[in-house]
Amino acid sequence: MPSFLETFDLLWREKLAFRAETFRKALELLQQRPHQHVICETGCMRVEPTQEAARNDGSSTMLWDEYANHADGVVYSCELSHDAVSMAAEHVSDKVTFFVGDSVQRLRLVPRPIDLLYLDSFDLSWQNPHPSALHHLEEMASISPMLKPGALVLIDDCGPDGGKGLYVANWLHRVGAKPILRHYQYLWQMP
Repeated sequence: MPSFLETFDLLWREKLAFRAETFRKALELLQQRPHQHVICETGCMRVEPTQEAARNDGSSTMLWDEYANHADGVVYSCELSHDAVSMAAEHVSDKVTFFVGDSVQRLRLVPRPIDLLYLDSFDLSWQNPHPSALHHLEEMASISPMLKPGALVLIDDCGPDGGKGLYVANWLHRVGAKPILRHYQYLWQMP
């Protein structure tokens, strides 16, 4: 299979700005897995891709969809907002299946083992990261049985102090996961 990384560099790198390095590394490692790829995200895109805010809001759902179409994979997206799902569904293919409702509960509905988990639900307050960080730890508890050996875990909005990944990073370290990159996002590989 030809590399998706050229497409990423051409169409996504600038748009993802300070998230680009971790997204690119996750895609590079994902491509090394020799089978159909299963990606699961918590929190889907919430802004129309033509809006300026989409530069900061990532539009990861579209990126995962584009990769799934390239690599004959599938994407599962767990999202609380019906409106966000309706909007996102207009911009992605049938490779993306949405589960609407609380991600901690909906992650248990994911039907196939996961190669890449992207945690990006529950907006973060940098002044009080604990509610978001705790929610992400609950998501990990919910989905961890569905992570394949060597699965990648990418956590958004971490920054230098942990942010959303504050508790998840500690848990991943304790279960023997390997840290790959630590920038604005954290990227880990499960044992």
